[in-house]
Amino acid sequence: MRIKEPCPEYREALMAFIATGEVSDSLIHINNCDKCRGFLEEVFQVTFTSLESFAETIREMKEKCVRCGKATPYWKSDHIDSRLYYVDGGSQLCKSCYDEIYEGIIDE
Repeated sequence: MRIKEPCPEYREALMAFIATGEVSDSLIHINNCDKCRGFLEEVFQVTFTSLESFAETIREMKEKCVRCGKATPYWKSDHIDSRLYYVDGGSQLCKSCYDEIYEGIIDE
């Protein structure tokens, strides 16, 4: 089975949302565009009942810093070998928390 294709504006709209985490015109486009919405629902195998439920689903897919709770640039599905500021046995940190904890201990 072939996955539906989103419209050309999809990637730009999704990246704009991911960068800010805010509901804006970019997210409204994805929610209102049948091609984009159909693509996401097929990929995530979920039906989004509202714009906010879609936004929350995407936010929950981002890895959060275990110390401060801030979203990191990594998806939960990203392999740990490709991440910065991941601590074995400690999980994911954001850059600020990593720097604060390891300042002067680890030379970069």
